[in-house]
Amino acid sequence: MKIKPIVMRDLARSHPEDDNLDLLGTQAMSQRHLEWNSVKLNDRRVDQLNVTRDRSGPIAYVHKAAKALATSMGPAVVLVAEANGLAKVVITPLGEQLARAFETDFALIHEEYQPYAFSPVYMLMQRIARLFPLKFRGSLNKSLSLKDAETLVRKIECVIGVLRRSLSAPELKQAQQNFRRNAIANFNGLCDGFDWLAERHEEAVVLRFEVFLRPHDSQPVNFGEKPDLALLDEFHPLCTRFQRFMAHHFGKALLLGFAWTLEHGRESGFHKHFVVVLRARGNEDHVAVVEQLIRKWEQLTGGRGHAHSSNKDGGRHHRRAVGLVNLRDPQVAAGLRRIAAYFTLAGLFVKLDVPQSFDTFGKGRFPKKPLPTDLAGRPRKRPPGSRIRMSVTQYEKNHLHFM
Repeated sequence: MKIKPIVMRDLARSHPEDDNLDLLGTQAMSQRHLEWNSVKLNDRRVDQLNVTRDRSGPIAYVHKAAKALATSMGPAVVLVAEANGLAKVVITPLGEQLARAFETDFALIHEEYQPYAFSPVYMLMQRIARLFPLKFRGSLNKSLSLKDAETLVRKIECVIGVLRRSLSAPELKQAQQNFRRNAIANFNGLCDGFDWLAERHEEAVVLRFEVFLRPHDSQPVNFGEKPDLALLDEFHPLCTRFQRFMAHHFGKALLLGFAWTLEHGRESGFHKHFVVVLRARGNEDHVAVVEQLIRKWEQLTGGRGHAHSSNKDGGRHHRRAVGLVNLRDPQVAAGLRRIAAYFTLAGLFVKLDVPQSFDTFGKGRFPKKPLPTDLAGRPRKRPPGSRIRMSVTQYEKNHLHFM
């Protein structure tokens, strides 16, 4: 089943795929809490997977609750009168969503996401949460005096009213649309790149790896502290030289397309994820190809850089989405779509807060457009994007991992 492509003119309206995109964005954020580090073990370097604290769930839930309020005019609580001048305040499903969102530990999340900026909707929910009655749950479903129950309902309704008006403000809607625009455009663009490659090449080799720079005597960023951007000043030109090496080493004949995304982890610091698509012939030993690239990265960084290759255990992480693959295989298409989501869709909720001179996502060498119709003018047998933009249900069933 084809998922309808998301185009810029549709962003101002509620799109049927928004929930699917938000689901992918949530999973992308969660996967970013898995950090590969190079550690010394028995006099040799090995890759070690660290699992950091994952706050992606609350971030996504705050957005979900805001969307529920924006699309529903129902009450958050209702007053149920009782005998003898008493009453109960009963929470509705909508109210339960909002209460759970307002109970988010916003301060803790900000400390853990120091180098990241949050969406306008998230920042609004954080401000409004301060107005919500504290510990109001203790007053729910209990007999209160009618006056106290009415006072509590009015306070909650007042906060909900402020939030509804703020969410419906054109300025907020435009700011949220602008925040999400690049993430959606990058996701669609990378999916199209994979799709248009599959039109031209049945087989290819997909490389998936990430590169790091560990300065001498470096330590993980302390909890709640922002990273030193001077490290990015050093990391960025090294990555540029590395990408130039790849372009020259493989050449136009072999390098079919590549993409990268810049991330920061408290343990791993600034690092880049790469996905590279090569012609199959001559690159069948994809593990060795990545190892060669890693040696070049180590050389460029004077031994201070290290890298992790997903090609070594690609079957575990991507099924058939890395290594020597058939680009027209639905499993491969699902895995590539998942990689595209990882590279782009966390940006629906959070963005790396670095100077504009540093790009956080890039791609190149992919085809610029789909293959044209044949000379007779007959329509294409397969709609553009149908291979990669397959149903979320289909690849969720297969539970393909990002990393």
